[in-house]
Amino acid sequence: MPVQTHDHYAWTAYTTWQTSVDRLIQPAAMFLQYCSFLHHNGISDYASKYTFASDGPSEEDLQEPLEFLSRFLGPSGEWDSLQFSNITNEVQAYSLISLDTEKKLFSIHPLVYAWSRTTVSNPEKYMSTTGSILGMALSKHPQHDIQLRSLAICPHVELAVQMDAQVALVFKGNMN
Repeated sequence: MPVQTHDHYAWTAYTTWQTSVDRLIQPAAMFLQYCSFLHHNGISDYASKYTFASDGPSEEDLQEPLEFLSRFLGPSGEWDSLQFSNITNEVQAYSLISLDTEKKLFSIHPLVYAWSRTTVSNPEKYMSTTGSILGMALSKHPQHDIQLRSLAICPHVELAVQMDAQVALVFKGNMN
């Protein structure tokens, strides 16, 4: 005799999330996966938009992070907030992330966050890339903005350190 559920819904939450991710365009799916290596609250584009003028490791060493971040650039090679919005709007459309419109920060439900991390085929690569993005962001924040932004990025850096990420220490000397 088949087991009957209360609402007769056959899919698990994980199946529903996977179906949603399968429908995302590749940059949106990658964005969600990279976000699963940040803290699940307080995700913003601030970590990304300051990264391209970094004085840290060579471009060769930063190939993965720069390749990922290039999806958010306009034709002139500058950060494109509209491109970022298009990608994040797609992920939001499937309720995989939510936006606090007042603070302009994204969050991922802890269960979606934990599940998304398990779907990554090479977690070390994702963590390393995320650590490099954080390093670039910290090294390039404008001086007038550094204290506030450093506070906002702190939970992400703490998580990276807890996960034993190689948060590009080469950037440390550039944070004067």
